[in-house]
Amino acid sequence: MLPLLGIIAPLATKVLDSILPDNMSEEEKHNATMKAQALMYEQMMGPISKELEDLADARANERTALNKAGPIVNGLRAGVTIFGGYGALSVVFWNIIAPYFDKTRVVLSTEEYAILGGIIAFYFGKRLTEKIKGSSANK
Repeated sequence: MLPLLGIIAPLATKVLDSILPDNMSEEEKHNATMKAQALMYEQMMGPISKELEDLADARANERTALNKAGPIVNGLRAGVTIFGGYGALSVVFWNIIAPYFDKTRVVLSTEEYAILGGIIAFYFGKRLTEKIKGSSANK
């Protein structure tokens, strides 16, 4: 998004320079250009900053929940991710290899495959990477 802003800002400045009246002083033209660039930045960065705020709020809520819960509850919460992720991966993997061993596959609908795919993507996706690097705990 930011590289796009770097491309659009000079173009918008040129367009703005061409439509501003000639009797404006250089300072007024500069102020109008800066206001236009600030407005563009705000329009482009608004959704991104909202998403980052939501992520920070979710992490703060998660930290609060972890601090309030006891060790048994925290262990169960951690186990859901492990068993859920590996369970989903096991079902999909079994459906791939079962025909080679003349075994019965697990019958799943398209929607169920989509759900398993979502679980696998979550488990092996960005969230796991953050946990391994430790960046989710630091934010």
